[in-house]
Amino acid sequence: MNEFNIAAQDFLQRVFNKLDAQNIQLDKHWFIDHLCYRVSSLENYNSFKKQFASFAELLIESDVNGRPIATYKFAEPICFRDWSIQVVELPAPKPGKITIEGFEHFEVVADIGFDEIKSRYPNAAIQ
Repeated sequence: MNEFNIAAQDFLQRVFNKLDAQNIQLDKHWFIDHLCYRVSSLENYNSFKKQFASFAELLIESDVNGRPIATYKFAEPICFRDWSIQVVELPAPKPGKITIEGFEHFEVVADIGFDEIKSRYPNAAIQ
């Protein structure tokens, strides 16, 4: 878990540095629903599932568009700034698609619509 936590902290810091540079602020009462960790092969997917099982509980594994996606809840959440993140999503790569291994995104639950967020930050350039 320690290596995973360090990698998660690094990923979150890089994303929030980009947000901060554009003066984009996530409201404090919003929450980060989950982190997404991509793997480069089905073999690595199965390997990470075993690793995650040592520090997280499998919530669900289901087939989505022909590939498995597993979701785990951490025994101890990842804490970053004011957020406590309890879930990681682990999708197997899409067949025939080259995937870079590592954290790819996180999802935020907000109490306003996407159009309002876009109007707050019309010049946002998030990649």
